[in-house]
Amino acid sequence: MITDIKINLLPWREEVREEKKKEFLKITIAILVLAGALVGGVDRYFNRAIDHQTLRNAFLQVEIQILEGRIEDIRLLQQKRNELLSRMKVIQELQGNRPIIVRVFDELARQLSPRVFFISLNRLSITLFTITCRFFQKITVFTNTIGRLTSHKCLCKK
Repeated sequence: MITDIKINLLPWREEVREEKKKEFLKITIAILVLAGALVGGVDRYFNRAIDHQTLRNAFLQVEIQILEGRIEDIRLLQQKRNELLSRMKVIQELQGNRPIIVRVFDELARQLSPRVFFISLNRLSITLFTITCRFFQKITVFTNTIGRLTSHKCLCKK
């Protein structure tokens, strides 16, 4: 027991001081390692989050391009639809007006005297026609006949 007692306290204090320095150094290194691991973990987490968001953005860009293509297809279809509707309207108007010309020629044949011979018939506008014919009676009879034709209900626009 006596041998274990150190009489000179200076070297013993030096050893305790050295032990505390080593322990402090170990704790400091451990904290630095833990701090480095924590910083590395946080960095890795945020890098993964950024990569994940980048992938999501790329996916959305691809989907947006697909949808823009579909929108363009829809625009083209709407344009074709409008063109077809306008054509259908024109065709319906022509179909509705088709019997009018038949009525006009029928009325011309009924109203004019048998001595009138048509040479040509031209349509200048919707309501204006030019008729070239030969007539072998008095001119007043012909003008009266033409007057009756222009007032006829078939020739009037509805």
